[in-house]
Amino acid sequence: MNIYLLSNRPVPAAFKPLCRGRKHTLISEPFDSWKELKKGGPTDGFYYVDVHGLKPAEINRVMRELGRSDGIAFGVYDDRGVIPDPAEVFFFGGLDYIGKKAATAGITSKRAGMLEAYVERVIPGAMKPNDDGNSSDVSITGPLLIAPNGWDDITPESEYTFSMLFFALDDGSTLKADQSAESFHAQLSGFRAFVSHHIADAGGRIWLWKNVSGVALFPFDGSTCPAVVNCVRMMLSRMIGTYDHFGHGRHLSFRLALHIGNTLFRNYGETDTIVSDTINHLFHLGEKYARRESFVMTDVVYSMTPEGLQPYFEHAGVFEGRGVYRMRLPRVVL
Repeated sequence: MNIYLLSNRPVPAAFKPLCRGRKHTLISEPFDSWKELKKGGPTDGFYYVDVHGLKPAEINRVMRELGRSDGIAFGVYDDRGVIPDPAEVFFFGGLDYIGKKAATAGITSKRAGMLEAYVERVIPGAMKPNDDGNSSDVSITGPLLIAPNGWDDITPESEYTFSMLFFALDDGSTLKADQSAESFHAQLSGFRAFVSHHIADAGGRIWLWKNVSGVALFPFDGSTCPAVVNCVRMMLSRMIGTYDHFGHGRHLSFRLALHIGNTLFRNYGETDTIVSDTINHLFHLGEKYARRESFVMTDVVYSMTPEGLQPYFEHAGVFEGRGVYRMRLPRVVL
């Protein structure tokens, strides 16, 4: 079972016993990630809300919003005992409460297993990847339009099959508000340089740019998707990589989404009037389904992923008729 801790502080020592076990995976995410859950993003585990440092009104707001959302299994981590009546957690729809005593004892795999069984009885399917109610289609939509010699054969105003990468900074509005316009644009330039560096050897080129997100294209050879390896490297090197390219100690969070499909090709800067169902799906996948700091791919990409890398991806549901897989990210949580 995936256990998500939504918190703005380092992972508390109470979770050490859980991290030592192998049955459950602890994933620490910023506290504000709860807002993405409320929007109906993918859920595939149990979510603990760390209320440390929050005001009572904010605690009640978060619990109320999550309780109103279908299929979200959540609880509260309150090692300081700031909630005067723990029963409120359950009144709002929560399924677990970890107070001072439980936090001191530590959260074990045994407790997590009991929680998993309980949640499955109360909210069936909450521990499994969700989908949008549609079946999954593994094929490429439309005809296969290959450029045999890659970019040398690609000309404007013609349609081709590409591997397509959506990439975006997660906290664009916050980053823009927290610094000068000059610093913000320098970070955007650094982010683009970071992506360009990692996709170059797979033949990738940034093709479209909008605000804090963009799309890169890779000519498709009909049977392989080398961009998968490049995206894996990008995610694994994101901490040191962002430092190298941005020139400061602030770690920037980004998300990636990879798909294969057809689109009309035009040169960079001339793409505003292109109408493409594939590009629309890619943006929806990256903006609406992928969670922050993640790499997702459609099932057609997963079918072409090297066998040695497939175990590092997990099924994450079905979105707009496409199966989605998400990379299992190694995280240093203690």
